[in-house]
Amino acid sequence: GNIALFITDDWIFIPAFEKNGFITKLDMYVCEEVCRHQRKEKDNNNHVVPVSVNLSRINFYNENLYKEVLGLLAKYELTSDDIKLEITESAYEDNPQDLIMAIHTLQKYGFKVLMDDFGSGYSSLNMLKDCCFDILKIDMKFMDDLEQSERASNIIYTIIQMAKNLEIETVVEGVENEKQYEMLKSMGCDNIHLFGGDFKNLVDSAERDA
Repeated sequence: GNIALFITDDWIFIPAFEKNGFITKLDMYVCEEVCRHQRKEKDNNNHVVPVSVNLSRINFYNENLYKEVLGLLAKYELTSDDIKLEITESAYEDNPQDLIMAIHTLQKYGFKVLMDDFGSGYSSLNMLKDCCFDILKIDMKFMDDLEQSERASNIIYTIIQMAKNLEIETVVEGVENEKQYEMLKSMGCDNIHLFGGDFKNLVDSAERDA
């Protein structure tokens, strides 16, 4: 039957699931649901954009991960362009060499790999040096002080420019108003994810008219 998951504080359940191994099943369940959704959208002739699937570090150390994901794509007649795979930087702290190999293997099969919450931990620059990510998702906490703090603004700008020099796309989530949107746009951020319906509609309308 259908499974409904109601999750609030992920920091509570993820360590437990990683310890008992259930996290790998949960990851694959989420991945399959995304594939099912993408297939349905294609069947309805809707415009389909890739959906990011956040995988646990345990799964990234699984040498058969790429086979399992490719199997799901084949089942739903999709390609690696239809999903993206996402990992948080904490994975690097545990086992950097295995993570580097996993990223390389996934990219070899056409997947784009994202680094989530860039800047939230202590290993960001080392990880960026060693791992060839396709996309950086900048930690949302930077958005809290973007408008008030020149220091925070300069840090975000520097991250975006550094990513450009490394030919890595950037994503910022949690943008709440037009001023933040315009600031990030002027900094050269590649993808700005908006929070809030009215503002989102305003920007979408402006971009359609451009």
